[in-house]
Amino acid sequence: VAFAIVSIVGILRECQALEIGATVCAKGFIMDKFCIKRGTLLDKPSVKTLRNPKQHSLHSLVDDPRCVNSGYEVLLDPPSPGEGGLYRRAWTLDAAGAKEMIALARATGR
Repeated sequence: VAFAIVSIVGILRECQALEIGATVCAKGFIMDKFCIKRGTLLDKPSVKTLRNPKQHSLHSLVDDPRCVNSGYEVLLDPPSPGEGGLYRRAWTLDAAGAKEMIALARATGR
C-alpha cells in the first residue's frame, strides 16, 4: 500500500538534475521516522523496520501521532541479498508531500 502511494500521489516527480530542494521520481516504501529510529515497527515490534517495511500497517503510518509527527522517508529496495537485505533510506518527504501522502492513504484506507 505504501509503495503504491508514492506512485499514485506523484509526490516525487521526474527531474533533470538534482539540486537541493529538487524533486525526484522514485519508487519505494514510505516509512515514518519514528519507526525507523526505534528499529522495529510500532504495530509489529518483532519486525525490523528496514528489513520488512511491507508489514507496516497503514493505521500506524498515518494515524498514530508519534509516527505522523516524526516525518516520512522513502525507502529503496535492498541493493542485493548479499548485503544484509535491508531497505535503504533515500529521501525525506517535505511537509506538503507528507500531507498529500496522508490524505491519499486515509482516502484509500488500505
